[in-house]
Amino acid sequence: MKSYRQRSINDRLESARVAIKNAGKATLQLKLAPAGYPPAKLAIGQTRYNAAAAAVSESTAKLGEQKLGTQLVEKLTGEVSTQYQSFAKVAHALYLGDAGTLTLLGLDTEMPKARADLKVAAFTLFNTSNYSDAMRAAFAEHGWTDVKLSEARGTICVLELALDDQATCKSLWQEAKETERTTLAAMDKWMACFIKIAREAFAANKQALEQLRVVARSRPTKAQREGRRKAAATRKLKKAAREAKPELKVAA
Repeated sequence: MKSYRQRSINDRLESARVAIKNAGKATLQLKLAPAGYPPAKLAIGQTRYNAAAAAVSESTAKLGEQKLGTQLVEKLTGEVSTQYQSFAKVAHALYLGDAGTLTLLGLDTEMPKARADLKVAAFTLFNTSNYSDAMRAAFAEHGWTDVKLSEARGTICVLELALDDQATCKSLWQEAKETERTTLAAMDKWMACFIKIAREAFAANKQALEQLRVVARSRPTKAQREGRRKAAATRKLKKAAREAKPELKVAA
């Protein structure tokens, strides 16, 4: 069993839940209550666990909402990009060499790469209020009717709304994450003290520690202690040999 601090967030939550619940058992209270953990003290731990568990659940939910928002933004960005490129090809073909019209449509520069640049370029390209009747007719002949152009503008508007929602979701997730960190820290602090006392109270009762999901402190075996002494002695001898070795002098 890993020590408490080595466990994941979910495992720490489960460890705290089990420890606090089992610590209330009459058989364990015989040792824990005199050591400073009567039911009233356990209730404090329960409160901290409840707050941490709720915060982790909320943080997870907000992260999920943010990811869904990001997926929608990416999807809509792809749609706007596809529409932009498709219409730009038609416009370039129809007005090849007509610098004035291409500038009017915002097609006098390279294909925008950043999302913000794409939005601006797409708004300009699909802004039919700047089209002449001849341009409208020419585009309609190639499948880009006023209705289709209006749908393209609608996709851009939906993308903007999705970006706003994504920003809100990110902010809410960051707030939830901060609450998660705070409540987990409070629970971990309570558990650290509880574990220390539990180890002392049940030093000779491994089964009780297992009920509390507390790892008993293991002492090194005789062989391990001997190995450490030998390793330390070897390091000491090597260090002394390095210090005793005369330095080579460089001829002038």
